Amino acid sequence: MVFFGFRTVVEGDRAIVTNVNGNARIVDGPARLTLFRSRIEYLIRHHAAQEEYLELQKIDGEKIVMMGPCSLFLHPLEHRYIATKRAILLNAGEAIVIYRTSSPSSKALSKEFASADSYNKPATALRTEVERVVQLGPSCYIPQPNEWLHEFTWHGTDPNNKTRKIAGALKFTKLRTIADQFYYNVQEVRTRDDTLLTVKLMIFIELQDLEMMLDQTHDPIADFINAAASDVVAFCGVYSYEEFLEHTTKLNDKETFTQLCARSKSIGYQINKVVFRGFHSSEALQAMHDRSIQERTRLRLETETEIQRQHHLDIKLQKEEERSERERQLELSKSEHKAELEKRRHDEEMSRRRDEDELSLEFHNKHLETDLIKWQRMNDLGVDVTQVLVAQSKIPDKHVRIDSGGVEGGKFKCDKE
Repeated sequence: MVFFGFRTVVEGDRAIVTNVNGNARIVDGPARLTLFRSRIEYLIRHHAAQEEYLELQKIDGEKIVMMGPCSLFLHPLEHRYIATKRAILLNAGEAIVIYRTSSPSSKALSKEFASADSYNKPATALRTEVERVVQLGPSCYIPQPNEWLHEFTWHGTDPNNKTRKIAGALKFTKLRTIADQFYYNVQEVRTRDDTLLTVKLMIFIELQDLEMMLDQTHDPIADFINAAASDVVAFCGVYSYEEFLEHTTKLNDKETFTQLCARSKSIGYQINKVVFRGFHSSEALQAMHDRSIQERTRLRLETETEIQRQHHLDIKLQKEEERSERERQLELSKSEHKAELEKRRHDEEMSRRRDEDELSLEFHNKHLETDLIKWQRMNDLGVDVTQVLVAQSKIPDKHVRIDSGGVEGGKFKCDKE
């Protein structure tokens, strides 16, 4: 309360001045005020950016939504509150479910209730129709006063164990419509021989019909885990522990999970794939199983090592045999080549000697022909050829003496010198 004074309202601001009688007036700046027994209150301006909106409620209860960018002063005589809120941004693959009423406006309601005698005459009840709308992304949505969003409350993942689901732990308004997956362990499953197992699964899901999902279930995750647990219990119940180990690959087939596929189809979902991530049993059985696996692995590795060693020896022996065979072939080739060279040299030598003999014989024959012609000519000339030959051979190679007077017993005696 100002008894007497001056106040300034700057440009862009707004103030409300209330005098002592309770009358109020709005003053927009710029202004210079003289106050006497009055109270001044500067109004608060609320702003909304591009992706925001202003939600205000009037004194009569009517709600108004103003899309940004905008600004508004909070008028204490007209407004109960003004709040700046962010618009709902939807990405691709996201959706929200909106419920919208088609009832009369709040002003009509207030007039009707004001005209009725609140003490003696009850007001007539008004029927309200509600419409459900699905808003798909990508989009920017601003809720209207006659609308509210559907809040999903599903089984959620335990913060301490990603394979455990807790009822009501997952609360959200934006629903993902693209393919998704979650982990789940089916615990305390008994085989035919009463072995307790924990089967680990990974389930891939995809939303096909959002309207069907809203009409048929309030928690799809609960339906999935219950149906998957039922299928796993039915699968393990017909096998012993050893048989279960042999048939674990069937847990990767969708045909094994008949109840899961049927339930998901009835609530608008599709099961794309189920992955078996392994299993876990009791500590004692798991220790025995681990030892058995280690022993089998050791034996398999030893077998593979021995096979590799034998294979290496076989390859080594085979290569040695091939090398020896190639060496024999090489030696044989060398011997054949050497024999071929020897034969060629022998043939060349024989051919050379044959040629020399032929030349020598030809030369000798020509020499004899020449001598014969010469002796014939000399004989024709009356020369005693015998004397000539004797004269040319003064020293004979041999002397042959024939003595006819020395006959003994009717035989000739011949002396050679």
